[in-house]
Formats: sequence, structure tokens, C-alpha cells
Amino acid sequence: MHLRALVQFVHFYLTGWDTLPRFPCQERVVGDVDELKPLLKDVAMRLFELEVLLPKASLMGSGVSLRAGFGYDHGVGREMKGPSAYSMVLRLRDLKVPTLVGVNPNERLAKQIVYVDVEMQRWDWMVDGYCALEEIVVKSTEESSFQTLEALAQHLIERIIQYILIPHSSSSAPSNPSPLTKPHIQNHSKIKISLSKPTAVMFADAPTVEMVVDSDPEKSQVARGVWERVGKEGGGVGVREVPFPLVGRLDEWIARGEGGK
Repeated sequence: MHLRALVQFVHFYLTGWDTLPRFPCQERVVGDVDELKPLLKDVAMRLFELEVLLPKASLMGSGVSLRAGFGYDHGVGREMKGPSAYSMVLRLRDLKVPTLVGVNPNERLAKQIVYVDVEMQRWDWMVDGYCALEEIVVKSTEESSFQTLEALAQHLIERIIQYILIPHSSSSAPSNPSPLTKPHIQNHSKIKISLSKPTAVMFADAPTVEMVVDSDPEKSQVARGVWERVGKEGGGVGVREVPFPLVGRLDEWIARGEGGK
């Protein structure tokens, strides 16, 4: 069972409302809801939030979590008919990655640890993609050499859009006439990157930079630039999915022009 299915099943187990998408070959999770006697079946509520944390799912951080929020819209005297909307947020927690970052001469000589926190808001994947996401983030960080955390944050966001979100959208599309000129994604993820450099300031915990970018090219110049760059690489041929696990450096894989959808 993948992480999103687990979160939605726990919600179903507690409330009796099944929000999992249905497929023709898929059977119901439970044959008879009444057999479960959900704890919150008859409880009136506006919002139900649930977070599942996998502390050992990350090799470089403190864990991977998926937070779900289910909104219920019902008025006085009206029967509650289950959640009217829900959202999912995938988070990679506290990745500790060595990298060259800073403007001081000593910072250009040796790598230092940067704490990377990644949130993928509006996460609607029906498969677990956090391992591939962590690989992109870790390799992109440790192979980089920026002077500011702001530049590193934008670099990570661009890599996530190009090598995680765009390949997934292309592979999950029902048809692929021209996915790069008119993206077909219904729910573009919003990416939030938090970077902390604990050794930068004396007598302080850590300077932290946060950057939030919508991956919808209609709403973000950063995202539009990535989509246009991929499109110029061959109108679909430029869509490349990084293999997992990737042996060697990511920048060398990109430079070689190898890989596939």
C-alpha cells in the first residue's frame, strides 16, 4: 500500500467516508462499511487533518510525511455527505546535505552541512515518489556551488519541476499530443523549499531561507521557464526521467543526454 492510500484508508477507517479513486479492476477496500463502526461516523466536523510519518523512509533526513486535510461542507439540519474537498502535502524532513555555499573565502574551500526541507503541496500522485524526489534534491544540492541559499533554493525547485513533475505528468497522461506547450496537469504541485545553514552565524541557530513556487507555468515565471526549456529540447524528446537509483553524479547524467521517459 502506497503512502497516499494509507492516509486515505485511515481516514476511511475513522470516518466511514471512502475518498480513494476507483479503478475498473479495483475492489472496495471493505465490503460493508457498517462492519467497521467508524469512530467518527456521526460526528459533525468541518475539517479533519491526518499526518502519517515514516521516520526511516529517508536516508539523509528525519523522515518522510504525508499530511492530508479533509474539508466537510454541511449546514445546520443537513445530512453530512462526506468530505467536499481534500488536500495532500508530501514533506521531506531535515535532509542534511554537504555542499559548497557562501561568499566568504573559507566557505569556497570546504563543504558545509545545509538542512533542506521540501514540501510538495497539492500532491496528487497515486504512487510513492518520495525516494526519487529525495535523490534529485540530495544530488542537486551536494553537486552545486552557489554563493547564496536563495540561488540554491531556486535551483532545487527547477530541478524538481524538470526531472520529477514534468516526467510524471507526461507518463500519466492519457494521450501526449503536446504536453509541453499546453500542460494537461489538473493540480499543479506547489513547491516549498526551506534551507538552513547552521554554521553561518555565530550565536544563532541558523539563517533560513524559504522559497515557494507554483509549478503551474501560467502562474509562475520560474515554472514557465522550465517548461519552455524542456519543450525546446525536442517537443517531448526533452522530457527525461532520472533513473532511480542513479549511480554516479546527476550533473554528469544530464550532460551526457542519456536516459528516457
